[in-house]
Amino acid sequence: MNPMLPALAGLAGLIAAPAYAGPGFFTIGVEPSVFAGGFGYGSNLHVYELPLTLRYHGDGWRVSLEVPGLVVSGAGVVTDGAAIRATTQSGARVGLGDIWLSGDVTVARADGLLPELAPYVKLKMPTASRAQGLGTGAPDEEIGLRAIWEAGKLYPFLRAGYRFVGGAQGLQLHNAPVVEAGLSYRFLPGQYISLGVSHRGEIQTGAGPSELALAAYTVQLTPRLDVQLYALRGFTPDSPAYGFGLGATARF
Repeated sequence: MNPMLPALAGLAGLIAAPAYAGPGFFTIGVEPSVFAGGFGYGSNLHVYELPLTLRYHGDGWRVSLEVPGLVVSGAGVVTDGAAIRATTQSGARVGLGDIWLSGDVTVARADGLLPELAPYVKLKMPTASRAQGLGTGAPDEEIGLRAIWEAGKLYPFLRAGYRFVGGAQGLQLHNAPVVEAGLSYRFLPGQYISLGVSHRGEIQTGAGPSELALAAYTVQLTPRLDVQLYALRGFTPDSPAYGFGLGATARF
């Protein structure tokens, strides 16, 4: 999971993986990305991310570890898709982002009108430097539920969660809901188009919510290698104005 990117972008890969491998395999992914916008500041902030994600797929469960590298240009503190208003360095800063550990368990399989259901939990380890504006310096947690329906070549998707934001001194942060919805369409064997929207509530007093629309194209080049291209557009002042990325995921 790219911290700046809604989980919807990874939906096609999540759907396709079981068709190409049984339980008990690893995936490793890298997805260079860029995001830019005012983020409520009125001046541009550019974020360049290079997340490396290692994931183990068990029988009905998954665990993931993501280690992102960051380059940030402009004023503000970056945290999981938002830029927090704070006194910090401007100019360009380079360093390690926050490391995320996440897991989910499938408690119901898709059957007709009933979706696949998977509760999940995400834990942020505050490894990013607050002094450099690469993170808040506080841990976060998120719990929620993911649902995926199967309707022929269409895969509607819904994720609802709640983010517990760590109390970083002086930043006036607070908890917020997170909701994503959309669908993937398998228009050719091994090729998917995903469309969706994402909403995250206000996480800083005086700031607004983050709302995004996203489009992603995923192609399985081989049974062990996927490539994905995505773009997103923000609709609120505290969202990135735009973002895009190109990544690859390998199974082994």
